[in-house]
Amino acid sequence: MRAASSPGANGPTRSPRSSPRRARGEPDDGAHYYEHWLAALEKLVAVKKLVAGQELERRVGEWDTAARATPHGKPIELPPRR
Repeated sequence: MRAASSPGANGPTRSPRSSPRRARGEPDDGAHYYEHWLAALEKLVAVKKLVAGQELERRVGEWDTAARATPHGKPIELPPRR
């Protein structure tokens, strides 16, 4: 889940206050803190052009695959960058 976007000076901005859950009237119990934090980090990386969009999407997929394959309590290891 990504937080909702609204226009900003440097492109879309994301805000937990405008999240789809809040729009549906669901309470903000803090359970989605990580998702809001991750959306903010992804925006910062994109705005500062620290990683190309395609590479970011590829690494997100690699991270997801590695995290699902890693037993709980073990370090997640990503494949080397191409």
